[in-house]
Amino acid sequence: MYVQKTLKANINLPKSWICSSVTNFKNPWDFKNKVKESNGLRYNGYLDPDSVQKTLTNYDALVFPTYFHEEGFPGAILDAFLSGIPVIASDWLYNSELVEHRKTGLLFKVMDSQELASSLNQLII
Repeated sequence: MYVQKTLKANINLPKSWICSSVTNFKNPWDFKNKVKESNGLRYNGYLDPDSVQKTLTNYDALVFPTYFHEEGFPGAILDAFLSGIPVIASDWLYNSELVEHRKTGLLFKVMDSQELASSLNQLII
């Protein structure tokens, strides 16, 4: 999982990152185990769709590193925009139709942990 590679990259992350999911994973145990293995991440579980925008207002940013072939329209990005938080997203399928790089968010190459780390650093600095 490239989230782990990103966290091992040379980045100055805050002490703790929180992961939440608005969709159910086909293999949730795998995702939870990967997060558990990654130092500094905490998984807060599934979010009820009615609470997504309110919950996102408590977050610093939405990191959307998808590369899922069946990913449809990225509603999570719209939720982040409506919640007023910045977006860092993979340049995958429809993401670039919503996120204009360096204007409405940051885009990075799909599965490129170094570029994701660089984007995270840009947001933090």
